[in-house]
Amino acid sequence: QLVDNARSPHRKHPGGGSGGHRKDSERRCHPGPARRMPWSNRQLLPTFETQQSLLESPPWCHYFVSLYGEIPPADAFPLRTSDLWLVYTNLVGARVGLAPITYMAPACPRRVGDPYTRMSRTHDIPYTVSLLRKGPFQPLADHTMVEVTHCSNPRWAGLSNERFGSWLYRSPGSGIFLDVGRTLAVRRHRELERLVPGRRCPDRFQCWQLYKPAFEAARRAGYDTVQMLNHPDQRCAFTNARGFSTLNSSHFNGQTLAHEIVDLRGDGRYSCGSKIANETRYRAGWGGARPCVCNNTLPCSNCALIKKGKKRRPQLSSQCRHAEANNKKG
Repeated sequence: QLVDNARSPHRKHPGGGSGGHRKDSERRCHPGPARRMPWSNRQLLPTFETQQSLLESPPWCHYFVSLYGEIPPADAFPLRTSDLWLVYTNLVGARVGLAPITYMAPACPRRVGDPYTRMSRTHDIPYTVSLLRKGPFQPLADHTMVEVTHCSNPRWAGLSNERFGSWLYRSPGSGIFLDVGRTLAVRRHRELERLVPGRRCPDRFQCWQLYKPAFEAARRAGYDTVQMLNHPDQRCAFTNARGFSTLNSSHFNGQTLAHEIVDLRGDGRYSCGSKIANETRYRAGWGGARPCVCNNTLPCSNCALIKKGKKRRPQLSSQCRHAEANNKKG
């Protein structure tokens, strides 16, 4: 069923790829055999009831300042880090006082909130892990400011289709925001048929042949974005009896693990969603309150504060430093 979010009952539902050259991103996302995670969500992902409680936890205080350029405002609390869909491993390390995360690929998670890598298989931001979420997802309301990721992978066979619209994943915790504008939601790719009467999806699954005519029709109808709420083509949507991902379609486990968004105003062949980087529609800062300075030479969506490379030193807020100094004195 097509969902026009101008009339959707989920108007108050809150929101939320980027990888470069395949060899580079795969080198970072293939750490070797799967092994047991050395931490639990309870240990790593605390809840902060007040802004003061975050200030009293310098590691997480530094993390949010590094990601958003500011300490979350008072009305953001209680702040549950378990609500994040994405965690940057280059910010969660010794420099910010948190144990580095051990990757979980190629195994697949079982419980909501479990960490794992290579969610999409081809369009994942380097130095990140995903926390398992399961669809079908609820449609975002018109003009929701949502955190997203996007990757422009030049070796991906379907990259040419991104010129008809920029494909993104909803990713709370990415630090990169997009206003969805007037938005239309469908469950799966094949429901794009309803935008182009008389056309059919040949493979009944990915439907690449429908993208150009369907997205052009959506633009003519005044839509800025199209959401895919229940399309199961992520890596861990197909798993064998041992819980490992497989490309065998007979091993479909019924899980949709990502909320796709197509920005009809963008060009997904570029990491900034635009050929001209300073014309990006991305926003930065808490809630997308700041302009985004995007760089198309990086493999994935980025907004100045998110830098490439393990050696990036987090920007430390003076308030975080003050709280850290007080903790050391205590």
